[in-house]
Amino acid sequence: MIKTIKTKKAGKVRKALGIMLIILLVAGVLIGCNESIAESEEVSGDNASEESSESREAEKTTLEYDEDTLESLHTLDLKDSTLGVALSRAITLTAIKAPEIEDQEAERAAEEASGEDEKEEDAKKEKAEKEKEEKAENTAASTKEPESKSGQTAAAASEPEPEPAPEPKQEPASKSEPAPAPKPAPEPEPEPEPEPEPEPEPTPYKDLDREYNRMVQSSTVRQSIEQEVVSKINAARKERGASPLKVASELTKMARIKSTDMSVHDYFSHTSPIYGSPFDMAKFFGIRLRSENIFKTTGGGSADLVHSRFMDSEGHRNNRMNSSFNEVGIGIVVTGNGFFVTELFR
Repeated sequence: MIKTIKTKKAGKVRKALGIMLIILLVAGVLIGCNESIAESEEVSGDNASEESSESREAEKTTLEYDEDTLESLHTLDLKDSTLGVALSRAITLTAIKAPEIEDQEAERAAEEASGEDEKEEDAKKEKAEKEKEEKAENTAASTKEPESKSGQTAAAASEPEPEPAPEPKQEPASKSEPAPAPKPAPEPEPEPEPEPEPEPEPTPYKDLDREYNRMVQSSTVRQSIEQEVVSKINAARKERGASPLKVASELTKMARIKSTDMSVHDYFSHTSPIYGSPFDMAKFFGIRLRSENIFKTTGGGSADLVHSRFMDSEGHRNNRMNSSFNEVGIGIVVTGNGFFVTELFR
């Protein structure tokens, strides 16, 4: 309120001073234009009288509008002189502008007052907030110690006292069961013995006598049966008109080697795994050969069995009865593998 009253008084003073300055300025301007005004009055006296009447009304209005402001001008005679007319015009203008000036001053004063009031309110709010913060800090400081104490108490209470260890319960002795008999360890399987590698066959001798001595054992040779077979062959040849066959010692040795070879190597074929075909074998020993008959039986053998089997076979019979053949060699060997017979012709 104090600030508002001071503002109003200062506004009135400023307004009076402003009016005075305006009047002085207008008076100076009007004095300089006194002659033009006088001429205008002579030309139109009626207009001057009207203007004087308007100026009087404006003067009255001005005096009514703001008496305090125009007290200083009360003693001036504004009716008849030219200066009075000028001043009356200035006063009229001032009276017209005065309300606007007052309104502007009032608005400025109100804005300043509201701005100061807002500042005061902001200051009060800041002060109140600071007081609240200080109170909160003081309260927090005062409560720290009790809280810490209560926390220690809670921590101590939260630690349970060690309970006595429970006494171990004695479990009833379990009935002793006989331990299972140990299982016998499995006997290691015997490792299979490696089969002996067959000894390489010795290289046969090209010499017939040496090869014969290496291969043929006298205990296996059936010489008597060999002779009986030769006799039966010649008897059959004689009946057919063919000459008898002579026994060749080299053919006989070769025939016994062939029979032994079939017994030792357990095969029955004209082709030997060692000597090859009969003709290859004869060539190996350097013997001339034209034909071969072979026979094998696992049972007991005899001259009659050998003769009947060969004579029952056309191919074997033709070899025996061939009139172009002159010599023969027969080898019969008996072993655990059987009864083997070989007949060679040339």
